[in-house]
Amino acid sequence: MAGEELFTKIENKETEAIPLDNGIYPDSVVFDRSVLPEIEDKNFENFLEGLNLGKVLSEELVFYSSTTHLNNVMSISQHILPNRWISTTIGESHTDTWDCPSPNISLSEYIADRVQKNSNCLVLLEYDNVIIEKGVARIKTDYEISQIESESLKDIYTTLERMGMTNKIYPYDRRSRMLGNSENGILYYKLFSEFFKDVTKNEAKGYIINFFIEPYFDGADSGWFNLPECLEAELCDQLGKINTDIENEFLQIMMQLNSKSLNIIQQQLQIVWQKVVDFLVLREMYSRTNINEYIFVGGDIHNRFLISKLEEVTRQVYLEKGEVGDCINLYHTYKFK
Repeated sequence: MAGEELFTKIENKETEAIPLDNGIYPDSVVFDRSVLPEIEDKNFENFLEGLNLGKVLSEELVFYSSTTHLNNVMSISQHILPNRWISTTIGESHTDTWDCPSPNISLSEYIADRVQKNSNCLVLLEYDNVIIEKGVARIKTDYEISQIESESLKDIYTTLERMGMTNKIYPYDRRSRMLGNSENGILYYKLFSEFFKDVTKNEAKGYIINFFIEPYFDGADSGWFNLPECLEAELCDQLGKINTDIENEFLQIMMQLNSKSLNIIQQQLQIVWQKVVDFLVLREMYSRTNINEYIFVGGDIHNRFLISKLEEVTRQVYLEKGEVGDCINLYHTYKFK
């Protein structure tokens, strides 16, 4: 079995494809750890975890053996929640695009392949499909969604739309709903020092409390952040801690309004609202019973936060981090066949 993309089979008889002297991969060879002494203990454990997940879910788990690159990706991580699912979390840049050396594929190509081959795959994308107009919520049109700032996210959505598979997308960014379209734009695209330059400090403080802090507590009172029935108790424990940490961060920001500069307050608010969104992502992943593969695509700061939380409760089987312009490859990332 040869070509740009070579798959290593992980089958019920505990096999791994091992290249023969001529470089050709047999369909399956009995896995013998002594044959591959360079495999580290952690990698071997990951192999066994992947093998076990495939058995439990009755799906054949395979992994890339070629150095195929993903374009426009800054970080990628994979985690296995034993007996439940495998997740691939991908961090991208909303404003930059770059192509990697061949062989390479786009994020939309990678995701289209996954949703076509696995009916239990869910794609988590950083956008909202609802818009608030004059206090009334409505579903965005396909055209409005196609105007997403990120080229990668836009490409993923339009690709799945053409395939008639937008039902495989979970749009997770709820900030515009909680803050309002205008305030969300102010928080992320206008400097507070400029926006509040013609008002007193007390007026700015009142505005920040009313429009950037209170919406979190209003959402909490409305049940936005209630804990679900989790797949495992440990997962709900983590969600509860994240919730508490987020609430404390908002309270701390409120206490610092008199002592910190407006732009520092703005940065702190941006970070804590990012965590609010990421909490909602984890809540989905920790509660759904009909999904065995998650693919998350969002800004790199979101991905790194998610990685830090998933590391606490799952087995990490792959991790590669880079910066804008770096080329991240899929070498030995796992997927269901």
